[in-house]
Amino acid sequence: NHKRKPDKGKVFQVSSKWDTSNHFLPGGSFTKFADWRFVHWARLNCVPLNEAIRHGNRDKRCRECGYANETLSHVLCGGKQHSRAWQHHQNAIQNQLAKAVPSSLGKITVDSAIPGTDS
Repeated sequence: NHKRKPDKGKVFQVSSKWDTSNHFLPGGSFTKFADWRFVHWARLNCVPLNEAIRHGNRDKRCRECGYANETLSHVLCGGKQHSRAWQHHQNAIQNQLAKAVPSSLGKITVDSAIPGTDS
């Protein structure tokens, strides 16, 4: 089961609570195809990063900066070489999605801790 994998759960736990959290998943509304594809790859941990490789005893370090684990969060937020560019791109997508959700469906919270989690 997908939820039982050790690196899964936080996004699923939060996005499964409200339909508005996944309105773009089935048809990609309000997103470019490349962004929609990236969201799915990231959600399923299929982005080709060293930490995502499950078989063998491969090096998990970041290819760019040598950080111990090349995870999606490290590449998007912690990698020194590309962090500003990635964060700008990520924020643009996030803001576009936040604008697409009608205010009548609830409050959109950006860049803050997720209530009820340690994230």
